Amino acid sequence: MAASKEVIEDDIQYESLEDFFQDFREANESCEVILIDLEHRPEDVDLLNGLFRVVHTTKGNLIYVGLSSITPLMQSLEDLLDYIRNGHLQYDSILCDVILLSLDKTKQMVEAKLNQSESPLSEETVDKICGDINLIVDASPEKRLELFNDVLRLLDPSACLRDATGEQVMVSQENVGDEPSDETVASTPPSTQPLNQPTIEEYQSQLIEMMEKYDIEIDEDIRYFASLVKPLEDRSRYWHGRALRQLFVCLEMNREMGSPVNEAQLAVAVMLHDIGMSFMPLEMLDKKGPLTSCELKILHYHPDSGYLLLNESARWHDAAIIIRQHHEQMDGSGYPCHLHQGEICDGAKIISIADTFEARTHERAHHTLLKRPLMRCKVEINNYKGTQFDEQWVDIFNKIAEVHFKSEENLP
Repeated sequence: MAASKEVIEDDIQYESLEDFFQDFREANESCEVILIDLEHRPEDVDLLNGLFRVVHTTKGNLIYVGLSSITPLMQSLEDLLDYIRNGHLQYDSILCDVILLSLDKTKQMVEAKLNQSESPLSEETVDKICGDINLIVDASPEKRLELFNDVLRLLDPSACLRDATGEQVMVSQENVGDEPSDETVASTPPSTQPLNQPTIEEYQSQLIEMMEKYDIEIDEDIRYFASLVKPLEDRSRYWHGRALRQLFVCLEMNREMGSPVNEAQLAVAVMLHDIGMSFMPLEMLDKKGPLTSCELKILHYHPDSGYLLLNESARWHDAAIIIRQHHEQMDGSGYPCHLHQGEICDGAKIISIADTFEARTHERAHHTLLKRPLMRCKVEINNYKGTQFDEQWVDIFNKIAEVHFKSEENLP
């Protein structure tokens, strides 16, 4: 559907809305794929041109259906992409988040307009966002990062990290670096770092309470394993609270699928799957920047060391297998055994997804010190269906995410 004429503002063409929303959904899906591909190939001219065309067409369609008041944000995105295409800006993760959030807010504004409800962005806020975007290309590197921070904060306040006092953490040039991965230890503060950490007993109780919600019988073994989690998480300041969050995601995914994995075995694997990492040197856990080849060997051994520890108890053999396989990938590129999809157990497939979701929403904020938008986390996971993650389990993750994680405020 191309824009062929301008219409009077608020003269909404209701007969065209069904086609518009269909096109808009397709445009969003296309943008999501292109944006993730661009992070791997930022110089790809065809990808940049394709992204520009999608944004330009979406803007034209808004005008066509009588929603031209919503187009300023899309126009600013179009200008920003033009700067990138002309070599005045380099595409990176920050731009990806700005574009994804802008498309999402545009969709919300359209829905608000049609429902005659309050817009998620005021006219003043949109003007400020557009003004900041227009200043980006000519700004100094330091000022540019500040402008990006401001734009993301206006688009999604929850995307900005806050320190332990609740103050917003601002972007600085020193924070710019490569995206953390399994080969890079996180070098930025966690996004959710409570001032008062629970005691070992309090955290153990929280974990047990979570397991009881899924009808897991709590015995001495499970109590003991739960008591180990807090000391393990205290080993690194980036780990606080993650076992409880991952426990919810994994058990909920398993329940949604009909509980093909024994709940107790899965729960124990979730609590102890990174126990091997706790034996790594502290300088590795807190290291800023990429790991050396020797350090990578140590990192890649942690699933095996966790397996060997837990497999001492025959009762928890299944949990030990899950731990050993949780970094395997569907295409055989994982570690430690380079297993393929059919060789990997369901419990490991579940934890692999939950691990990535945790990393993207909590412990590994990307290089701008801004939390990745929740929608971005979902996009990344879905774009690796069939290669890194099992397709069936990603579909299950999508279902529980739709129910439980509609916004950052809903994160466990």
